[in-house]
Amino acid sequence: MRAPLHLLPTGEAAKTGKALAATYGALVKAGLGRDSGIVALGGGAVTDAAGFAAATYLRGVPWISAPTTLLGQVDSGIGGKVGIDLPEGKNLVGAIWQPARVVCDLDVLATLSHPRPDLGARRGAQVRADLRAGAVALTCRPLGPVVAAGARVLEDAVRRCARHKARIVGIDARETKGPRELLNFDTPRLTPWRQPRTCGSSGTERR
Repeated sequence: MRAPLHLLPTGEAAKTGKALAATYGALVKAGLGRDSGIVALGGGAVTDAAGFAAATYLRGVPWISAPTTLLGQVDSGIGGKVGIDLPEGKNLVGAIWQPARVVCDLDVLATLSHPRPDLGARRGAQVRADLRAGAVALTCRPLGPVVAAGARVLEDAVRRCARHKARIVGIDARETKGPRELLNFDTPRLTPWRQPRTCGSSGTERR
């Protein structure tokens, strides 16, 4: 199997018209047809941009979401919301194009440490899932304690949150019925991560 590699710019720079055009050019140069697909390996900006390229290249090709951040694995890498930014605002051009599969490798989280400002000890990462029907909320500050809690605890947390996000998407895939809109609301504050009840149906903060 041949898998050409195309690197996107870091962060939101991946979600520009210029970066998208470069991605289209790389796909054409690699000779990708409708029998091919795209694997988006990276954080939320990468899955957004690569997913949108998949949604629009040749009017749509399959893609796999392989998020490498905790937020991506429980939220942004799931659900098929893809898009790019405009100078006028974020995510103003996009589509809902479901990935054929979402692959979460927890080992990559150990490589995302300090100096990453979004996952470092200073700001931490807020990883949230909708608490509708008393389901799941996971807030982390910083990422370190989550990873340090152990592989089994982390795996259980990611599985529960991802399963809940997928359930909401299954009910309201195109955000037209109401439930999925609740995933857009942020928790007003970061709270310390607590083990092991953080992803349970009790003892969690409702939003």
